[in-house]
Amino acid sequence: FASGFVFFFTLFLFFGWAAAIWVQPAGPALNGVFYTGPLVASLLLWLILLAIVPAKATNPADEVIEEKMRVEVESPKETRNRHAFEAGVSAFFWFALFGMIVVIAVGSAS
Repeated sequence: FASGFVFFFTLFLFFGWAAAIWVQPAGPALNGVFYTGPLVASLLLWLILLAIVPAKATNPADEVIEEKMRVEVESPKETRNRHAFEAGVSAFFWFALFGMIVVIAVGSAS
């Protein structure tokens, strides 16, 4: 849980920060700060990630029963697929994080 939370929090934080620098202020201001741009940008990123990540459609009760009844063994192909997916998500995170840092640095410098 903790590593996933840090992953998403960092990505959304930098994405919202970059949006705040590059997007024109819009919406109502709260204490002189416009929150609509960064929130919409973070929501858009969340929706894109939600579309990419595969859903696990199982009933929790069935999952507990199956867990007790069998021992799960991954085939080499499943292991390769899982490692490839994890590597892809990791690469996406680092490229997105680096891109957001560059966007923030360029926007702050100008």
